[in-house]
Amino acid sequence: MVQKYRDQFKRAVAHVGAAQKHYRETNEPMDEPLNQSVEQLVTASKDLFAMEDDLYLREAALLQARRIAEAEQQRYQQLFDFAPDGYLVTDLNGSIKMANRAAAAMLNIDAPYLIRKPIAIYIIQDERRNFRQKLNRLRTAGTTESWETSLRPRNRPQIEVMLSIVRSLSPLADSEEILWQLRDITEFKQKEQQEREAFFRDTFEMSPVGMGLTDYNGEWLHVNVKLCEILGYTPEEFKKLAFLDMICQDDSEVMRELILQLRTGEVDKIKYETSFFRKNGERPNSFIISLWLKTSLSANESKRESENSVSLQKCCAIQPSS
Repeated sequence: MVQKYRDQFKRAVAHVGAAQKHYRETNEPMDEPLNQSVEQLVTASKDLFAMEDDLYLREAALLQARRIAEAEQQRYQQLFDFAPDGYLVTDLNGSIKMANRAAAAMLNIDAPYLIRKPIAIYIIQDERRNFRQKLNRLRTAGTTESWETSLRPRNRPQIEVMLSIVRSLSPLADSEEILWQLRDITEFKQKEQQEREAFFRDTFEMSPVGMGLTDYNGEWLHVNVKLCEILGYTPEEFKKLAFLDMICQDDSEVMRELILQLRTGEVDKIKYETSFFRKNGERPNSFIISLWLKTSLSANESKRESENSVSLQKCCAIQPSS
């Protein structure tokens, strides 16, 4: 469009120049006002052409700056898309506006289908309240937040992630946004759990105190060497016995009540003095029993049942009373 008007102006100037030349060559008289107008038009055209050249240079500079800006934007877009951690951009309510490939892979949903979805629906049910509290705190106080939580991908077991969030006002956005970093720490947490289990197992096996694990019904699951020595049973024989059947019957009802308190969470540990019967029927000296709950989580990978199964085992430590 600009080129079209530029060409029309050049033709008009050319016509005026031709008319001026005609009058000069034929010596025909030209009105003085008309002659002055022609001179002014010629002068203005020279100024306009000079301005045109300057505009061309400025336009070229702007185009170059635009190409550089677009290249930078593309570079940052690629950094966002191909980052090893998951990245999301949401509004202040947690509705997803952008998602990179890693985030889409974590949630097992293609990035375009994440747009306008609330991120809260991918947080496991038990942790959504805490999630919303932290999101509200970010909206009101604007502080950066980082915490561990669990995500529920589509048709996959839950994963453990470290969430880091911060408010941001992008020059390309019309309102404030929240930037999210999702770092998958599932493997790290599993390794940490394995190390804890290994430490517990080593401590359990080598303990100078008799120790055993029972299920909620009091059936023995595992015993250490020391407990076998104290009561005279083999590990296989323990599995055929119940915990409450081995203690002094006068204490069984009291122990049942204490175990119920342990299971309901009223107490987190029990310490009680009673007597155990040995394999040969002898009733040894009194022992101090310590009971607590050992909790372990295992993800159920079944498609029909996606909730975590929780196994609770009572840990029993037995030592002679002083």
